[in-house]
Amino acid sequence: MIKNVLTDEQIGPVSKTLKENTNIQQIFMSHNRMSVAAMQTLADGLAGNKVLTDFFFTHNDLQAGGEGGLSVLKSLANKKDLRSLALNSCNINGEYLQELENSIAGNTELKELYLFANRIGPDGSKQISAMIKNKAKLTSLGLSNNKLNDTGCIELAQNGLVGKRFLVKLSFENNGMGNTALEALSASLMDCQSIQELYLYNNELDDDPIENFCELLSKQ
Repeated sequence: MIKNVLTDEQIGPVSKTLKENTNIQQIFMSHNRMSVAAMQTLADGLAGNKVLTDFFFTHNDLQAGGEGGLSVLKSLANKKDLRSLALNSCNINGEYLQELENSIAGNTELKELYLFANRIGPDGSKQISAMIKNKAKLTSLGLSNNKLNDTGCIELAQNGLVGKRFLVKLSFENNGMGNTALEALSASLMDCQSIQELYLYNNELDDDPIENFCELLSKQ
């Protein structure tokens, strides 16, 4: 269900299907524009599913969905087997980011978390750090096109990424990251032997720190 303007009437059958088939493991619903009522109806359909492993809900404005958007996030609380979660361009910040943190706090199986382009600022970095702290199996973290700046990136490096031994891909493009944050990031990845992809485009970095960082990675 990608690039559909799902109306309240159309989301009803979708919710009914989800309620009747609680063993669905993968859901892809990107680029929609759902009303508050449609979001709530979807959340009601998701509530009974405890075996979901992949949820791709990108480009759906959860804040425009009001309480319905919050309910969608709350519906993730019982999905302990969730492995991949993509909520890019969903306007997740403030109380919505806090709700996401609360909802996936008990999940220790998550491997991929993508939160591109959600206007997440430095304060939100603390919530993300708390969110991934117990996610020891995390392999991919996507935070590009947010507003983390140095303060937020340092917070994530020092309190969120330390100990992530299985991390393969990390995306921090276009976040206003400076050299100090890059140094903190390099320190947090010292014990990570699995990193393969690191995206740092469009930040405020000098050449020397990048060269030093690449040298550090080459020694792993």
